[in-house]
Formats: sequence, structure tokens, C-alpha cells
Amino acid sequence: MKYKTELIADYMKQHNLSKVKFCNQCGITTYTLNQFLNHYPRIYSPKLLKLVDFLNISSDEFLGRKE
Repeated sequence: MKYKTELIADYMKQHNLSKVKFCNQCGITTYTLNQFLNHYPRIYSPKLLKLVDFLNISSDEFLGRKE
């Protein structure tokens, strides 16, 4: 599964956030963030929902199902 990880990177860059600060604000661990960034296929949906909720995007957008 390929996540649109550039959405995370763009958000972090725009808000000048390190991985740790991003994770603290988002409510996920850095381990989970690294799993997303490395396209790890078995991410639990509650973690995915926290991330997309924080980024204010749909899960479909993050999963590359729609632009």
C-alpha cells in the first residue's frame, strides 16, 4: 500500500515541525509515523484516522484513491 507521504512532509515543513513535535500534536508515536513514511502495509485504522484527521484530509486522499 502506498501512502501519499508527501502530504505529511509538506505539513511538517509548512509548520516547521520535527517528527517528534508532529507526532505529539497528531497523537501518534514516531514509530507509527515511520511506518507510514516507509509505506508499511499494516497500519491500524485508528492510527490512520488520527493522522488524516490531524491533516484535515480524507483517508482516500491519503491512500491515493482520489486527488
